Amino acid sequence: MSTRRLAWLALALCACSPSADRAREQAQQALARGERDAAIRAIEALHAAAPTTPDAYLEQAVLWIRAGEAPRAVWLLEEGAARFPERSDVRLFLASTALLVGDPARAEAVAGAIPEEADEYPEALLLRAQARIALGDLDGGLAAFREAEAERPGRATSWIPRIAALLQEARFAEARAALDEAQAAVEEASERDLLRRAELALYQYQAAEALRRAGDPAHAGDAAVQARARQEVEAALIGVRALAERTPDDTAAWQLLASLAIAGGRPELAEPALGAALDADPERLALYSLLASLAIARGDEAEAERQLRALAQRADTPAASASLADYLSSRERNDEAMALLDAAIARHGDDEVLLFARAELLLKTGRLDDAEPAIARAEARASSAPTAELLRARLALARGDAALARVQLERLAPRLDTAATQYWLGRALEQSGDLAGAAHRYRISAARDPSAPGPWLELLRLAQERGDAREAGQAAAGALTRAPQLIAGWQGLVDALIEQGVQGAALDTAQRAQALQPDRWETAVLLARAQRASGRKEDALAQLDAAATRFGERPEIAAERVLVLGLAGRLDEARAEAQRAIAAHGDGALYHHALAGVLFQAGQADLGAAEVERALALAPDDLRPLALRCQFRAATARFDLAARDCARFLETHPDHATLWFVLGVAQAGAGHRADAEASYRRAAALDPRAVAPRNNLALLLSSRGDLDGALAAAQEAFAQAEESPEVLDTLGWLYLQKGLVARAVSLLEDAHRRAPALDAAALHLALAYRKAGREDAARPLLEALGKRGAASPELRAQLDAALRR
Repeated sequence: MSTRRLAWLALALCACSPSADRAREQAQQALARGERDAAIRAIEALHAAAPTTPDAYLEQAVLWIRAGEAPRAVWLLEEGAARFPERSDVRLFLASTALLVGDPARAEAVAGAIPEEADEYPEALLLRAQARIALGDLDGGLAAFREAEAERPGRATSWIPRIAALLQEARFAEARAALDEAQAAVEEASERDLLRRAELALYQYQAAEALRRAGDPAHAGDAAVQARARQEVEAALIGVRALAERTPDDTAAWQLLASLAIAGGRPELAEPALGAALDADPERLALYSLLASLAIARGDEAEAERQLRALAQRADTPAASASLADYLSSRERNDEAMALLDAAIARHGDDEVLLFARAELLLKTGRLDDAEPAIARAEARASSAPTAELLRARLALARGDAALARVQLERLAPRLDTAATQYWLGRALEQSGDLAGAAHRYRISAARDPSAPGPWLELLRLAQERGDAREAGQAAAGALTRAPQLIAGWQGLVDALIEQGVQGAALDTAQRAQALQPDRWETAVLLARAQRASGRKEDALAQLDAAATRFGERPEIAAERVLVLGLAGRLDEARAEAQRAIAAHGDGALYHHALAGVLFQAGQADLGAAEVERALALAPDDLRPLALRCQFRAATARFDLAARDCARFLETHPDHATLWFVLGVAQAGAGHRADAEASYRRAAALDPRAVAPRNNLALLLSSRGDLDGALAAAQEAFAQAEESPEVLDTLGWLYLQKGLVARAVSLLEDAHRRAPALDAAALHLALAYRKAGREDAARPLLEALGKRGAASPELRAQLDAALRR
């Protein structure tokens, strides 16, 4: 809206009637209190009392939008535009609001009708560009942005929308070129400050995209992708650091530098510059907290606390004391945190920041009877009633009334749409049994506060409980991006990668975790687990021996050692280790789980099954031993028992792709082919990269004559594992059945070359040679198979028939 129009609006507001003034004041007060229904009634009263002028339409439209009623603002502005067609500012606001409510076609039409001679024409061009992009016409939108830039080349606001659109599309080179053009055209200092913000956004987007690629499980084992991502993050950090050093009083630049350094695992690229800026001016108070965050990221808790205490000493403010108390509480030093808050309240009086912090700490520590009056005391001093409502909902949740907490938080969320509100609403939904709703709220919480790891840890836990390794890996990566010191994040990510069969990436991840936190026994065990999964048994044993020497004999170290010894074939040692651990640390499910794995490894099915039952009796909620027994039983042709174990496990872990595959194997082995097909499809849907369920599905479909469906499944498996002998064999065999002999021979030769001992590939290749008329090549393969005997009855029957022919 132009300066001239704003002046007329101010003049018009002064001339309103007393009833209009009263309605306007009531609307603004209701909006400030978050009372939406009262605000709507007041705006309706204002509409009835105010004169019918263009500026009244504009004022009321703003109020409707603030009340969350943007569609009513559109209707009102359409009426205003029809009554006052000469007022381009009303049309411009109508186009903007149409875009806000998701009607880009209407926005483009209205903005396009604003004439070139109007003051609002450059803004109309920007709105037309945004509308075109929303309609899917990116090139048209970028062209319209360029027109707007030509209208006012010296204004940063003319350039920033195109830069923002390019950043949204991850077209970083073009965004940089546009930024360079803008910097050459814009001269005024205040305008150049806006371009500096755009440059910070460019670095932020580049780093975020690089971190997304690095954290994608699909690229976890790709060294080239990982190296390139690290280079891009470092380049962004260097760029942000240069901007921050040029304008050391720009807190936003330092904040971005610290957050990117933490997310990229490179605090050393930010910490010296932040320290130098603080040394140059110790009154740059925001830098203390940033340096504390960087110290936490590299595991230096003492330095983090030193920085926060320095901040509290230099700036004896309620916010500084609350920040230090929050740090102490997060380290379970709750008594110190409470003493600090009480001392701060004694100095500053009943400050609402401190009172709310104290009430929240009482909630956290379970002192619910004390928390209720503390909330009331804070509420009496509060300028914001919603904060007290949030604490009251948390109090209800802590007392076990999830239904009441849910109602309170759902009512509160539109008025206090913060990360905390969404997080606690997620907790209330989860306790009410709505797991999908809880996950949705945790994701919103993460979006509201991109720096907070808490929602990602909740998403990780929910994914692990469902058995969804892919989601668990993404949630763990999200948590680690925000807090690299979180052991739970590293454990979740390594476990997810192992579950998805990406052992190399799991090992790399575990090594990064230990390098970051070498003084934690958890990372030592995590590395041993990754080494075991990668087949590096001796390395794992050496790692565990070193961990036991450094950290003492811990149950987790002993249990992992049992598993590694069993995998190495040292079964007697493994049993002895398990018994020794039980004698030393008491009877625990962890040892029986590990011992079951050893016994299954030794082929002692009944003894292993008994150990599983002992583990389940000691920890009924931990069904991992059941999954182990299910897999062993399926592998040893105890199909009905395996299916029963799998079904029991999947009742509480419905998204566990591996167990759905194992269930399919058990069902197919027991002759329940329709059930097996459904299980294989479920496993494939849960894990888009899984090869085994697609390969088995192809064989199953082929056996019932659905060659086209079988080929589709086999080709999906081949797209994920072009070098797998089993996949090459399956696809080659299907091509042979389709009559594509040359292609079949090529694939089956590759399969046999990669795995000469694979009977199926040898037999299928011999049959393909026969089909191609190459009897001399088929005969040696068949004779060799005849001498050693085919493994399965089905293959044996095919071999006998081939030899007879």
